[in-house]
Amino acid sequence: MVIAVVFTISLYLVVVLGVWFAYSGKIRPGVTVAGVQVSGKTDAEVTKILEDKAAEYLANEPALAGYGIKYDLVATIKEAKGYIRNPFMLGRAADVPLQFSYDNEALLKDLAKVEQEQRQAVRNPYIKGGGDGLTVEAGSSGRRVLYGENVQTFQDLAGNLRPGFVIEVADILPVFSEAELRANLRVAEGIAAQGLTLNYGTQKFAVDSATIASWVRLGSDNPPLAAKFPESFLAVIIQGSEKTAGFYDSSAIESYLGEIAKKIDRDPVNATLTFQDGKIDVFALSKTGLSLNLSENVIGIIEALETKETEVALKVDEIEPEITKNSLSELGIVELISEGRSNFAGSPANRRHNIRVGATKFNGLLIKPGETFSFTKNLGAVDASTGYLPELVIKDNETVPEYGGGLCQVSSTTFRAALNAGLPIVARRAHAYPVTYYKPYGTDATIYIPNPDLKFTNDTGHHILIQTRIVGNYLYFDFYGTKKTSTVKFAGNKEGTGAVTRIEDVKPYIYDAGVRGEGSFTAVFWYFVYDANGKLIKTDDFISKYDSPLKYPH
Repeated sequence: MVIAVVFTISLYLVVVLGVWFAYSGKIRPGVTVAGVQVSGKTDAEVTKILEDKAAEYLANEPALAGYGIKYDLVATIKEAKGYIRNPFMLGRAADVPLQFSYDNEALLKDLAKVEQEQRQAVRNPYIKGGGDGLTVEAGSSGRRVLYGENVQTFQDLAGNLRPGFVIEVADILPVFSEAELRANLRVAEGIAAQGLTLNYGTQKFAVDSATIASWVRLGSDNPPLAAKFPESFLAVIIQGSEKTAGFYDSSAIESYLGEIAKKIDRDPVNATLTFQDGKIDVFALSKTGLSLNLSENVIGIIEALETKETEVALKVDEIEPEITKNSLSELGIVELISEGRSNFAGSPANRRHNIRVGATKFNGLLIKPGETFSFTKNLGAVDASTGYLPELVIKDNETVPEYGGGLCQVSSTTFRAALNAGLPIVARRAHAYPVTYYKPYGTDATIYIPNPDLKFTNDTGHHILIQTRIVGNYLYFDFYGTKKTSTVKFAGNKEGTGAVTRIEDVKPYIYDAGVRGEGSFTAVFWYFVYDANGKLIKTDDFISKYDSPLKYPH
C-alpha cells in the first residue's frame, strides 16, 4: 500500500516537473492573454498573435481611436509567464489582460463633454411653507457621468480586447420620495412651528416658519443606493411621537446665512502709514475684519432645531489685518524705500475717476520677500461692475473708449516706484505711441488684461507695503519696507553724468525721431547700480520705441 502511494506521488511529481520544465521560458498551460490561447508558444509567436488581435480590435473599435492606446506586449508576456509561480499551480486557469498605455486626458475630456451635455442635478422633494401651511413639492432624478466607473470599464474592455465601450450616464435618485416626505409632514410642521432667532451682538435675525420648513428633509432610514452622495445633508434623529430619519439641507441653511453675512462681514483694514522727519508712523489705525463662520453656524442651527432651542448665538470670526502698528517691524516695514509719481493734469473726468479707482486696488498691498508682483493680477477685473467708466485706450491699432481707460497712469507710476527701489523688472512694455500724461517719455508701462503686464520681483529680503495717494494732479505710489544695501541712479546718457535718484527727473535720450512716422521716436535711459561701498556693479538700460500717433486714429 505504501509502495503504491509512493509510486503514485513519484509519478505525479515526474509528470508535473516534466511539464514544468517543458514549458520553461514559455507561458504555462491554462494561462490565456485577453482570452487568447497562447500557452506553450515562443515569445515571437505570442507577440505576433497578440499584435494581430490588438490591431483587429482597434480597427473594429473606432470609438477608441482618439485615446492613443499602445499595447505593451513585452510587459504583458512577462506577466503571463510569471503568473504560475511554482509547479504545483500548473493547470490553474487564468486570463491575463493586455497591459497598455493611453491618453488619459483625452478620455477625461470626453467624459467631461458628456457630463456637460447630459448632467442633470438631482432634486429632492422638499417642504414649502406658505399662508396655507406646509406642502410637499415634487423632486426629480438627476443624471451624472460617474468618472471612476467609466474609466474602469474602459480599462477592462481595452485590456481584454472586448468591444462596446460607451460612456455611461447614471441615474441619480432622490434621497427620499414625496410619499415618505408627506408621511412625516406632521414632524416637519412641529419643527417649523418652534421658530428660531439668530443673534450676533445687538443684531437679531428672526427666521420664520416657512424658511425653517424649507430646510427640513424627512425620509426613510434607507435612502436609495443610487443617490450615494448626499453631501449637502446632515443626518439627525427627529424625536417626536414617531421616530423617523431626518435630514436638514445644510446648503439651504448656508445660503440663508450668506444673506445674513452681507450684514455682518467686513474686510480688515490695514494701518495707513505716513513718513515724516525720516520716520515711519501710523497715520490711521488698522481695523479688524469680521467673517460669519458659515460651516460652524450651519451645525449650530441644526443642533438647535434638533434640541428645540429657539435662539442661536452666531459664530463670527475675526480677521486680523496684515498691517498693524505692531507688525511693522516684524515684516521689515521700517522705512520709505521709494516713491513713484506721475502727473495727470488735463485728464478728463472719466480718466481721473478710473485712476482713483485703480490706485485704490493697490493701496495696502503687501508684497512678500521673493514674490514677483503682477500688476494685472492684483488689479483684477476691469469693467462697470468693478467701478470703472469708459475712457480712451490704445487697442488693436486704434484709440477707442473702453472701461478703465487711464489705468496705464497707475501702472506707469508703479513702474517708477519699482525702479526707484532698485527692484528687478521682469516684464514691462512701453506704449505704442507717446502719451503726454506719461512724461518723461520712456518711463511709462502699458498694461492690458491679461497682457501686456508689469512685473517686478521683491528682492529686498523683507516685505514691501504699497500705499497710494493722490495730491492735486499727481498720483503717488509709496513703497515701504527695508532699503537694499545697493543703490540705483538713473541718467539720460550712458556715461551717467548728472545721474539722479528719481526716475521722474531723468530726461531720457531721444533719437530716431520721425523714423516710424510723424511724431515717432525712440527714448532710452540708463540705470547704474552701486554696492554699499559706492562701487558700480551693474549698468543697464530701458529702450522705448514709440510709433507715430497718426497710426492709432481716435
